[in-house]
Amino acid sequence: MILSVVSKRVIHFMRKRTVEEIIPFDLRGYEALESDILSYFSDHPRFRLGHHGYSHWLSVYDNAKQLIELKRGALPDGFPLETTLLAAYLHDTGRRIPKSGTWENLHHSARSERFLREFLPLQDISWKPGQIDNICFLARAHFEVNSEVWREAQARNLYLSLQIIRDADALDRIRFFGLDESFLHLPESLSLIPYVEDKWKRLWACESRRR
Repeated sequence: MILSVVSKRVIHFMRKRTVEEIIPFDLRGYEALESDILSYFSDHPRFRLGHHGYSHWLSVYDNAKQLIELKRGALPDGFPLETTLLAAYLHDTGRRIPKSGTWENLHHSARSERFLREFLPLQDISWKPGQIDNICFLARAHFEVNSEVWREAQARNLYLSLQIIRDADALDRIRFFGLDESFLHLPESLSLIPYVEDKWKRLWACESRRR
């Protein structure tokens, strides 16, 4: 009986062999956007499992979802849930330099903004007024560290959204570089660390099996 239960657990774990199964993108109404993003980027051999490829995008998206859930009772009225999650998902689209096929850090947030301003209006989505502009702002702001960015976030009513995205991104450093807790803005982020560590182990196992 015990062997049977253990075997089922092993089979269940091994079945989860793709990044998308471990961390699904499940924002309803935006499935076509996910499909188009995959079509646009997936020719790069390290896209799905590279340090800042699709596994990172999905992990940051998932971290943002978890933080929003932890803050559920304290979210302000009109909190832009979809905008925040989409910006978390798309925040690093500018890391890739298409001609070279490489992923670079320098100015990547500004490149993300430029890419999304071209890409998002082409999607067959009924965008809310100002939604694309806010997603693009959050993609740019996620990596910029200055008071002007925070003032603009406040003016756009995106201050909490930017905190969530920055923390969601910082939490994924557990997977790559080690987490510096001074990067975190929200107290809820600390309680999410064990969850992120477990997710990292599953993603690492996924990557190891594909090598």
